[in-house]
Amino acid sequence: MVKITLFGTESSTYEFVKMKVKENAQKTGIDLDLTEVYDPSEFINNNLQCIPAMKIEDDILERGNKNLQDYIRELHMEIVKKEKTNKVRNIIVPHDFSEKSENAILYAYGLAEQLGSTITLLHVYHPSPDYTVGSDTLKITSEKEKQQQLDNYVSNLNKQWVGDIGSQPLVYADFRIGLAYDEILKKSKEEPESIFIIGTRSHSAIKKYLGSVSIDSGQALENTTLIVPPEAEFKKIYNIVHCVETSKLSNKVIEQLNKLCVLLKADLQLLHISENKNNDVFHTDNILKCFDKDINVSFTELYGEDKITILNNFAKKHEDALLSLERGKKSFFQKLLHKSFTKQMSIRSENPFIILN
Repeated sequence: MVKITLFGTESSTYEFVKMKVKENAQKTGIDLDLTEVYDPSEFINNNLQCIPAMKIEDDILERGNKNLQDYIRELHMEIVKKEKTNKVRNIIVPHDFSEKSENAILYAYGLAEQLGSTITLLHVYHPSPDYTVGSDTLKITSEKEKQQQLDNYVSNLNKQWVGDIGSQPLVYADFRIGLAYDEILKKSKEEPESIFIIGTRSHSAIKKYLGSVSIDSGQALENTTLIVPPEAEFKKIYNIVHCVETSKLSNKVIEQLNKLCVLLKADLQLLHISENKNNDVFHTDNILKCFDKDINVSFTELYGEDKITILNNFAKKHEDALLSLERGKKSFFQKLLHKSFTKQMSIRSENPFIILN
């Protein structure tokens, strides 16, 4: 719960601010402890220059010369920052102003709407040359210029997406200096409950990123990670399809699947692919009992040797479903990264998929 105090006098502007703050908090699942103060002596005690003004925990935000909608947006963003219960999921999108980042942001917008969450664009600044005119002309964008570019970009997104009603996903900027690899891992440790969305250019980009972070370094992201291939579009998710190799799942994966299904209000489908129908029967009794009783859980078994093609075709037929894979040693996902699969048409090039630890 976030404690807020609204200072002002009863007026249409005051009531509008109160209404929108409460609506936005409700949409993102934040409980407010609201106190209203009309006493002018309290305005003086809190050194207020203008009203309406709001105290959020210990910080006071005044409207000043801000547009009313911008002020309401600022209040909500501050309330989200003060939320400590992890009920609100933040979606983190590493952003380098490339096309793959743009596509990941669009996908994040759709997911944030469904989850009622916020979005953070993480940009890591590292000086690099830019030959803008010719081979003899070298330009390095300064730290200040890059941060201003990010701030302007986020400001424009908030204006475009939030508009006049102030009810769409809010976007934050997180500007850091260093190596992208290090800062992404650092952000992951800071916000283990958030979801990462990674936009990719190609098969090799996926392999390079996930190989360096979760395999070569041995330091898997502490977050659920969603991979968004080029041109993939967000479609509302009604089903989570988790690929399983055995009839045993770790407690952590079960917990993550339970949370995802509750957050997305989605059904859960466990998918197992056997090379042929003569394989041992996949036992489902125990695994189905592991999930919350309110979640509709089903099991599907498909057959064939080319698992990537099977998954690709399956995803095309189930557009309201999000494929889920498990990251880890000898996991199904790592088998997808095997060299024998990289030249084939795969689900990674056409369909988003989520990776669990």
